Amino acid sequence: MQYILLDKHTLTVGIGNRPSKNTFVVPTEVRALFRELSPIEDAIYYDVLYAARYAEDRKRYPDDEKKGICRAYKLIEPTPWLIAIGYLMWQGIVQGLTWDMVKLSVRQAIDELSSHNLAPNPISKKTRKSGETSIGFAWSQYATNGSKQREMFLGLKSRYERLSESERQQVDMSVIEPKNRKGE
Repeated sequence: MQYILLDKHTLTVGIGNRPSKNTFVVPTEVRALFRELSPIEDAIYYDVLYAARYAEDRKRYPDDEKKGICRAYKLIEPTPWLIAIGYLMWQGIVQGLTWDMVKLSVRQAIDELSSHNLAPNPISKKTRKSGETSIGFAWSQYATNGSKQREMFLGLKSRYERLSESERQQVDMSVIEPKNRKGE
């Protein structure tokens, strides 16, 4: 099994076959859907993905609140590359870095992960087809859209500011469960 290895101090990403002691490890194959989320996954899931989904729907359906329409979702859990990017951002927040400083690490990480086919390829807006159809949540926007990445950073920063010191340490020590050998 391959792992995404993240160095907390340098905010760099690598790919390896064995977990390392001094890095945060994300298995490239995570457990099946509807699993218990680690603290970092929970932060990404609720403070980033759900917030983005609700914000998109408020723009798309501005009159729903007036009509009393309430939408409910069950989004798919974060993918390994998104967990890795979220953890890089989290470490940037812990270290007190601004978005402009974290952005370079995020771009390098996405390039590294996409070179190993573990993340969507960053495609410029000019090369995208105009007739693309997306169903559900557009995960790849976090790889290709700088404003989405900044929103993710701000969502994680908001979570960081709400947590106590011990809760912050739990996020920092998150363990992402790999997929079972039996194919759970």
